[in-house]
Amino acid sequence: MKTFVCTVCGYVHHGDTPPAICPKCKQPGSKFKEVKA
Repeated sequence: MKTFVCTVCGYVHHGDTPPAICPKCKQPGSKFKEVKA
């Protein structure tokens, strides 16, 4: 499983792909950056 962080609000998402829309700040999934744990 991968970890993605929203570069706008810092929301952390765990999964194989970033979400389509950030549930916290409503930015598009393109604002997510994969981070290595």
